[in-house]
Amino acid sequence: MKTFIAFDLGNVLIPFDHMKACRALGAIYNLDPLDVYERIFEGGIGHDFDLGNLSPSDFTQACSDALNVILNEEELVNAWSNIFSHDPEMEKLIEELADNADLCLISNTNCWHYNSVLRDFPFIELFPRKLLSYKIHKMKPDPEVFRLALRWAQSGQTSIFIDDIEDNVKSAAAVGFKAIHFSGIVPLRESLRCLGVKLNQP
Repeated sequence: MKTFIAFDLGNVLIPFDHMKACRALGAIYNLDPLDVYERIFEGGIGHDFDLGNLSPSDFTQACSDALNVILNEEELVNAWSNIFSHDPEMEKLIEELADNADLCLISNTNCWHYNSVLRDFPFIELFPRKLLSYKIHKMKPDPEVFRLALRWAQSGQTSIFIDDIEDNVKSAAAVGFKAIHFSGIVPLRESLRCLGVKLNQP
């Protein structure tokens, strides 16, 4: 029986940096990038967008209000989405696992980020099962997110979850996952092998 393996998206499968978006908006609208980060991320607007509680137009308006500027939605989409970078070694690992495991994606994300990922990172299509916070209106580390994922696992199937955030790892472990705290591709490969996952590469 194949192993059921669920991956976090950001900073596990795909590196990202929110400050790239803040710097881009700062350059366009003459704003302090740190102030942009504080008002949007620390202020909870980004969280509400990821949770699906704000539509794109509502998010644009909320950001405009928070920053005291009139944001152009197209410029905001471009700045907001241009935060990701490639990790060729991780992409290679997923291509290996696609043949040897049942893959699942669990991500706290929003529609703009996810659409950008689908466009620029085609390996994400190797994940037939996806739990996206903006669609299910729940976010990790809520245990219900992991319970929903486990409904896809078969009886007796080993279930693994991988995330870079410790609270998410602990929550997944509490509901039955063999949870791995991601710290890099080399230790991840070692952990997967220890759990009996077949890999093609050393």
